[in-house]
Amino acid sequence: MSYARMRSGGDHFFAGQPAKLYEALTCPKTFMLFTAEDGREEHCQFGAQILFNQRVYEWLDDVMDGLGSR
Repeated sequence: MSYARMRSGGDHFFAGQPAKLYEALTCPKTFMLFTAEDGREEHCQFGAQILFNQRVYEWLDDVMDGLGSR
């Protein structure tokens, strides 16, 4: 199993929680930080869903490629 955790730099609703969850995971994991520089710093990457989807689907491609080599 692989897990991706996302954090938006400007998200004040859950400040610090994504990093705590990420650190607690013991499985293969990826932390994606979305920032004002790439236009995705708001809660749930609001206003930049296309760019968010691109990164998530690229991550899924990598995960699925890894499953094929088992």
